[in-house]
Amino acid sequence: MTIVSLAARTVVDFDRVFAQMSSDPPDAVLMTSDPAHQGHMPAIIDFLLNNRIPGLFQTREHVVAGGLMSYGVSFSDLFRMGALYTDKILRGTNPGDLPIAQPVTFEFVINLKTAKAIGLEIPATIIARADEVIE
Repeated sequence: MTIVSLAARTVVDFDRVFAQMSSDPPDAVLMTSDPAHQGHMPAIIDFLLNNRIPGLFQTREHVVAGGLMSYGVSFSDLFRMGALYTDKILRGTNPGDLPIAQPVTFEFVINLKTAKAIGLEIPATIIARADEVIE
């Protein structure tokens, strides 16, 4: 496996990266949740779909929008943890006395409609492991 990092921070960068991927298509693209990428996500997902490139994301929302699959923290779980900490602080607990918490719940989401559109068959064993399957 060869990993190639393609940096994109501006609209011009995305045009350059899309052109590079068009001329030398990757087997798959792993997207980060970099804030600079979030505003371009619709264009990224459209590019991947139009070029039949599997896209792997960190949030469920990108899979709902047409990405192939995601694996990342459960935002509802993070918000619930945040609410518990907020409650403790409002009841007088010193924030410095609260333990540092890390995410404990992760979600694996697959979009079978996207898989079909890009000509990819997802094995049943992988589908069985998904927390959510979008059909």
